[in-house]
Amino acid sequence: MSAAQKPAWMPSRKALLVAALAFVAGLLLFLALWLDQRDNNRFYRSLEAPRSVAGQVFEPLPVPLPAGEETASGMGTIEEPVGGAEAPIRRPAPPSAPVAAPTAPAPA
Repeated sequence: MSAAQKPAWMPSRKALLVAALAFVAGLLLFLALWLDQRDNNRFYRSLEAPRSVAGQVFEPLPVPLPAGEETASGMGTIEEPVGGAEAPIRRPAPPSAPVAAPTAPAPA
């Protein structure tokens, strides 16, 4: 492709050169800062001494509640119908008669 046939969205050579130089300059600045901040002789150390295990005091856990018939959430209870009447028993509907398969039409 010649310069006359170059698409409009493609940047010029000068713009590509400026972008490449900016990228290289940013990369060099990053490397300079990274090397300056890197210190192999220093490792993270806390300013205060760690607490010993003997200094830690924990409260004991509470005693579990005795097992009962009622659950803690109340989800396992069954409600009794009011008035002593028995709840109606729902029975499933009887199955309907099977549908006959359609027969093929007689040839003409």
